[in-house]
Order: sequence, then structure tokens, then C-alpha cells
Amino acid sequence: MDVSVGLLGGSLGNVGGIDVGFDDITTGGELSARFERIDASAFEGRFGVTPDLSGIAIPGQETFSIWDLALPDGEFGTAELRLRFAANDLPTGFDETRLALWHFNAGLGVFEPLPTLGIDSVAGILSASTAGFSTFVLGAAVPLPGGVFLFAPAFAGLLAMRRRHSGRTSTSTAS
Repeated sequence: MDVSVGLLGGSLGNVGGIDVGFDDITTGGELSARFERIDASAFEGRFGVTPDLSGIAIPGQETFSIWDLALPDGEFGTAELRLRFAANDLPTGFDETRLALWHFNAGLGVFEPLPTLGIDSVAGILSASTAGFSTFVLGAAVPLPGGVFLFAPAFAGLLAMRRRHSGRTSTSTAS
């Protein structure tokens, strides 16, 4: 079954608009979507890590595009997400082939990349594939020396978790 749903501000007609195409729906449900653009301070407040340490920030980026998707009680195989982004938010000279949609794994506190299916830089549309819905952030991998970049989000997540746990206090009683 191929089902396509247009959401948020007239589908892909507006920045933040999204089309969702399902390859198979096992159990239906009510699909909801929310889009917002936030600054670095709100990003840190929401994800517990600064954009620079998140591993996905685009150098020079000041505004971050976030989509929250949910399909409570729904089950599906995979879905293709087609998202409209603000091309003018990208810094001059940024290589748009480095754009990616990232899933925020709240359990681990890390960002995980989704497979990119295509990028239309003229229209400002990115297509990605997912097997589940959650919070998604448009970003890019930040390269590390030696060309390694996929480990940056996991490392940033570990730093964030360490920072969260270091603020907690515990007491123990010795007998």
C-alpha cells in the first residue's frame, strides 16, 4: 500500500511543510506533525547539548529546523519523509550534499542520521527514509580530523549524558 499524507502549512508549499509516503501500513492511526525553528539556546534546552557539540550543526547556522512526528498506535514498514527547508538559512558556500535529517534518540541522548534519498537544493526539499517517528532535526555531519564524522553525534551524546549525571548528587551510608 502506498499512502501519501501532506502535513503542515499546505504540504511542501511552505518552509516546514512535509509529505509522508508509507510503503505499508499495518495498523492505522492519527498522524500528527509539528514544525518549529529554534535558536541555539532553545536547542541546548531541548536536547541538553549545544548545537556545536551535537555533531550535526551546520557551521555558521543560527536557526535549527525541527519536526516532531507521531503516529500513536500506528504501525508501518518504512516511510519516506519529504521536508521543505529554508535554503536561505544555510550559510553561503555550504555544500548542500552534506545535509541530512537526524533522528533524536531520547533514550540515548544522541542524534542518529536517517538515510537520505535525495536533496533538491533549488526547491529546498530533502527526502529521507525512516522506520519510526520521533523528533527530527535538519543538520549536517561535522567532520573530524581524518574524515570521521558519524561518531561525532554519539560522542556529543555521551558528553551530554555525563554532564546531566554530574549535576546529580547521591549519598551513601557506610556501615
